[in-house]
Amino acid sequence: MPTRLVRTDSTLFRAFLHTLGLGLVLLGAAGCTPETDPETNTENSTDGPRFTATIPPLAMIARPVVDGRARVTTLLEPGDSPHTYEPRPSDLRAVRNSDALLFGAPVLDGWAADLPADRAWALLDMVPPSHRRSLPAGHRHDAGDAPSVEVSAPSTDPHFWTDPQAVQALLPALVDSLCAVDAAGCEVYRANADTFATTLRQLDERARTQLQPVRHTPVMLSQPFFLYFMHRYGPDPVAVIEPIPGKEPSARRIERLVRRAETDSVQAIFSQRQLPIRSTEAVAEAAEVPVHALDPLGGRGDRTTYSTLVLHNVEVVWEAVSER
Repeated sequence: MPTRLVRTDSTLFRAFLHTLGLGLVLLGAAGCTPETDPETNTENSTDGPRFTATIPPLAMIARPVVDGRARVTTLLEPGDSPHTYEPRPSDLRAVRNSDALLFGAPVLDGWAADLPADRAWALLDMVPPSHRRSLPAGHRHDAGDAPSVEVSAPSTDPHFWTDPQAVQALLPALVDSLCAVDAAGCEVYRANADTFATTLRQLDERARTQLQPVRHTPVMLSQPFFLYFMHRYGPDPVAVIEPIPGKEPSARRIERLVRRAETDSVQAIFSQRQLPIRSTEAVAEAAEVPVHALDPLGGRGDRTTYSTLVLHNVEVVWEAVSER
């Protein structure tokens, strides 16, 4: 069922909304151009329901399910990070004209709380508990010599979409939510979800088969953004350099990470394209371990569908560690 997003206390952004409010109401009637669905290479309906997703992978999940009945637009441009994103006036208009807003989770894209959505669905809530993963150490950070301090709750890892099995598991709840908004399109949504589920099973098998030889290879992650994928397929992430994305570790923690990389014979460090990697480069240089960039968000180049995004990352992982 739809999950209502709890609004956060963001004073500056609320003031921004107040200032723009009248202008956005006047502009709200402006329509969007038709959009081609890259997962199926067909054009989404311009007359049916409209849905807005915060980040590209959530749109990639929704589009195959609504194909032929509705269309899905995305707020973030390729290369934007949901951790540092600031909504624009055009985002408010897009959400205002949508039947529902699809976001990841408050810990990922919580800024969506202040967008004027009639309905807001947290896709993480649609993932069954058996398919969810926890952030490292309950998403705590190490402040030098001080005890670890909890900085985020809940501790569930929001990057579920890097695991095709988790995506397949959420489809029934997503279809139920779509049917609640558009009962007339329910048959289309259910049929599309069945087809997409078959695609996801094939994708899961392909990723598992290709990465099986490197499943237990020790690696590190720059941030905790690919743990679902690596838990499912490998390789083995023995440490995360920045448990809190964007918060650089202390010099002492970097020293410990370098020793860990040497002790565990870490073969590669995986970063993400959307965030700076200065700390990652420091560990990599000291430990003499190569850095390879994964893409958790996609939306650019040949990574415009869910399948192509997953397969791109499978290839990056394979090429990084298969010959080490």
